[in-house]
Amino acid sequence: MIPMKEARVNLYKMYKDKYVTYQEVPRRDHNPETTLFLWGINNLGGKNNVVVDDAHKTLLNLRLRREAEVAKHRDVIVGLDESLADEVEVARQFRFILEHLDKAILDMARMLRLFNA
Repeated sequence: MIPMKEARVNLYKMYKDKYVTYQEVPRRDHNPETTLFLWGINNLGGKNNVVVDDAHKTLLNLRLRREAEVAKHRDVIVGLDESLADEVEVARQFRFILEHLDKAILDMARMLRLFNA
């Protein structure tokens, strides 16, 4: 088990991001020390699903990052003078970044298809 303080911090973060909900069950009064807090997963489903919304935001951010990388290295795409070792290294790094971004975009799209199925 995790320490109580860490659990409270993590639960609050998940509550703030709308992954979980809670309900107070007071024993006598609304004193936090005597009140039970029942935590549950926020499974609204459909269009209000927090996980799906976050996946869509991630996919958008990945696509925007890819566009920014392409715009930043447009000269590498247009032409490459292979006699310059610096340009070859920049082109190699650019291809590496694009491959990883493309893979991440495909993985996110597959995951979204699973949620929409």
